[in-house]
Amino acid sequence: MMKNFRTLLLPILFGSCQIHFAQTSQQIDINNINAQINTKGFLFNDPYNFLPGFEAPKGSGKHSIYAANLWMGNSTNLAASTYYLDSMDYNHGPLTSFGTTTPSVETQFNKVWKVTKAEIDYHIGVTTGAIIDPGYIIPQAIATWPAHGYIYGSNYSTYLAPFVDVNTNNTYNPSSGDYPRIKGDMATYIIYNDFTQHKLSGGQSIGVEIHQMAYAFGCSSSAALDNTIFVEYKIINKTANTYPNFYFGLWSDIDIGNASNEFVECDVNRSCYFQFNNNGTDANTGSSIGYGNYHPTQGVVILSGPWMDADGIDNSKTWNGSSTWSPNGIGFEDGIQDNERWGMTSFMHNNSNGLAWQANPTTASQFHNVMKSYWVDNSYLRYGGLGHATNYSIDSPSKFTYPGSSDPTRYGTSGWSYPSWDAISVGQAQADEKSIGGMGPVTFGPGHVQIIEVAYVFAQNTTTTGVQPGKDLFFQYVDQIKTLYTSGNLNCNTTNICLLYTSD
Repeated sequence: MMKNFRTLLLPILFGSCQIHFAQTSQQIDINNINAQINTKGFLFNDPYNFLPGFEAPKGSGKHSIYAANLWMGNSTNLAASTYYLDSMDYNHGPLTSFGTTTPSVETQFNKVWKVTKAEIDYHIGVTTGAIIDPGYIIPQAIATWPAHGYIYGSNYSTYLAPFVDVNTNNTYNPSSGDYPRIKGDMATYIIYNDFTQHKLSGGQSIGVEIHQMAYAFGCSSSAALDNTIFVEYKIINKTANTYPNFYFGLWSDIDIGNASNEFVECDVNRSCYFQFNNNGTDANTGSSIGYGNYHPTQGVVILSGPWMDADGIDNSKTWNGSSTWSPNGIGFEDGIQDNERWGMTSFMHNNSNGLAWQANPTTASQFHNVMKSYWVDNSYLRYGGLGHATNYSIDSPSKFTYPGSSDPTRYGTSGWSYPSWDAISVGQAQADEKSIGGMGPVTFGPGHVQIIEVAYVFAQNTTTTGVQPGKDLFFQYVDQIKTLYTSGNLNCNTTNICLLYTSD
């Protein structure tokens, strides 16, 4: 039992314990980033006004990402999203045990739940009697947290959104002290599915239910955490179907201020891809505010990808003559069998340069190919040059476009050693780049659950001009975040709660 309570800074902190009414978008804005989160998994964009939604630094009016979304599937059953809510392959809400849903449930889940740690702490304080507040009203997001599926129909899952069951009665009851289990100091939660017409990819429905938690830390003591938005996906196969050769992908349109002057690269060992401007001034263009001469780097880091298919061995980090090795995944060479999770297994891009083979995919097969390091014309990515059969250095398949020298284990070239390869040195024109980091393959069977965790990292050196300082800072941030993540210490060491207490 908690004793010797003492409240600290309640008048100040209570301002952050606001009620957030359920709506179709919410802002993650507790740190140096202001990121818009929408229903259907549509990230970092204002889809109703066609504006970017990843403001960095917060309050600057400058944006480094226009939109980002999740892809998944094989060559026939595939779901994807890019720019528009009305032309995507996803819809709202959970699925039944038969992989279906109803319009009524879809409507009820056309919302984003947003909760802060400060709200939860205050709720704990009131419901345990540590805080006396007779007028307390449970914040709507806590009160309506979508913990259970059975209230929408008998064929929905008993448990949906995670929660802390204080009285261990297996039922979410916030008036009795239960509360959402979130990550970070601020989090949003949505549930969506692909039981709908696939307007973007033309693929057949997979029958997946997706739980997405986007979160951030209000952590002034850590610049890396203060400039990062995290996203966790829990993806459930709700059908009786087994999908072989199944891939997951993270698509993004990174626009760093002026979108037309950018280059793209990836870092194989760090399991990330990123974009940066050229060395000239990033000027304002239209309604977009440029970053001037202090050039940021914006990247996407795969902290942990899908679990590999079980094979009864502890797989290797280094080339062993097979396809089941990875220098950038987790669980490899740790003495444990079948806990390995892929990192980034491919990286592709397309842009506005007008080359047909760099165009956006338009069929399920093309979307699938991009996640496997194939261009939309069905040709494989070649090493060097522009990476295509019409322009390459070495006629050898590559898993990664523009890896620089970040692949010393030669993961992307199946053990073969080749020179460094980057966009600038081969004459790739600066452009409005779009990127996709792939993960796979896996066999996605009935009832299987895959969890993918991602970090969107912004890095700007505001004391030194040029591109390289931002890139150097980005690598520092990525290394720090990956160390925190792999060590199980992804948290902020500063106190961010409404109530402090001691107990005997």
